[in-house]
Amino acid sequence: RYDPSSTGFTPQRTDFARPSQDLFGVQSKELMMGPVAKLTWRFPRLPEDPQQPDIPFELRHPVPANSVAAQCGESSIYVEVMEDFFGTGTPLMPSAFSLGGCTPTGEDPYSQVLIFESELHGCGSTSWMTEDELVYTFSLIYTPQQASYSGPIIRSSGAVVGIECHYA
Repeated sequence: RYDPSSTGFTPQRTDFARPSQDLFGVQSKELMMGPVAKLTWRFPRLPEDPQQPDIPFELRHPVPANSVAAQCGESSIYVEVMEDFFGTGTPLMPSAFSLGGCTPTGEDPYSQVLIFESELHGCGSTSWMTEDELVYTFSLIYTPQQASYSGPIIRSSGAVVGIECHYA
């Protein structure tokens, strides 16, 4: 048996053995301060209406070109293109247009119309068949060019118009 008096050791009383001087606990003190609002939580709800963007946005659909006319013959194609291709009131340079790589074959200066004539197998055409018909496809291409007198470019983006000839 251990006798602390025999070793000259006197045990000290620690704070762990002493009772707490705080007679009320933290929760008791909070209750005495008055009523506390009950905490509630719920899952957030998704918005019912889809949110519209802050910036007004309108999807534009392509407008059919009124400035191109094509006539398909038995073995050739005839295409007329208005030089005021975009309808801005300003004619574009004839050298900016090609039909599948072919330059215009003529021009009507009075009506400001470019003329393209080609065989069905010419000017970069492609052909394909369906169950009922043979189709030849051409591309009318506008590539912007700077004027020779160093003027500004009227239209900065190019355009491609697809032309199809269907034969049954």
